[in-house]
Amino acid sequence: MQPEEIHCDHPHGAVPFIIQRLALENVEPRLIRLEGTMLAGKSSLAHRLTEALGATRVAADHFNALRDKIGLGRYRDALRSALASKRWVVTDSVRLGEIAPEQQFGRGYRVYIKRLRILLGDRGWPYGFDIDDEEHSPPGENPLERSIRLYHREYRPHEAADLIVNVPDEERGYRWP
Repeated sequence: MQPEEIHCDHPHGAVPFIIQRLALENVEPRLIRLEGTMLAGKSSLAHRLTEALGATRVAADHFNALRDKIGLGRYRDALRSALASKRWVVTDSVRLGEIAPEQQFGRGYRVYIKRLRILLGDRGWPYGFDIDDEEHSPPGENPLERSIRLYHREYRPHEAADLIVNVPDEERGYRWP
């Protein structure tokens, strides 16, 4: 099934749409998974969704879940505890498929935030990386960016999402036409 796609000026513009979708679908567990590349707007959207739903937010960044096993363990414990409350839980990371596998935490409702470059009709991935290009790395790619690019190639979270939120990369001067 193809993910539904919407276009917003800012990631948090998707909040009403997501709430409407959650009301129409029986999502179990009550988990909203937000993924996207670095600086896509995951935290902004997570914050707004948490407020709007009265949800609990478990952000991987708060636990350094991508950096060490202790942080990863704490993140997973916090996520399990939040899900046990039966309230909505919002979690966000650049690599949720690795750190919060569906087999352990359930599918939930998956939102992928894609910050697009739109100038001159270019609708590519942010920062010029191509997730399917196995031979070439973007110039100046650091180890974290490389790990995220490789994660996207392997897990393809944008294809597994229920919803893709397309947002222009305004920091680079791109706007919707």
